Amino acid sequence: MISLEPIAFSQEDWTGLVSGYEGLSLMQTWEYAEAKSDLESWKVWRATFQDGGRTIGAVQALVRPFPLISGGLVWINRGPLWNNGEGNDPSLLAAMIQELKQYWVVQRGMYLRIAPP
Repeated sequence: MISLEPIAFSQEDWTGLVSGYEGLSLMQTWEYAEAKSDLESWKVWRATFQDGGRTIGAVQALVRPFPLISGGLVWINRGPLWNNGEGNDPSLLAAMIQELKQYWVVQRGMYLRIAPP
């Protein structure tokens, strides 16, 4: 069973984790998210995907809450990322997206936009 685990990463830890994923793009790097949050009103959120205590993927999202009302926008560009050892099984990506939907849409009432790698 896949679970989503939000974590407050350090730059070194995030970079070390995502550098091992095939398909890593600029939009999932620490530097990109920090630049977006410094220049625009985005907040950065990072998490791993766990399966039986094993990290099988990671995701970085940009979050923009709507002022004065609940909800907001969550933008995941070129993510989530997952281990090469898992292969290109589309059911794994579907399970990760389902976890993201549950976390952001169902539990928090946010609009979720994902552009997979």
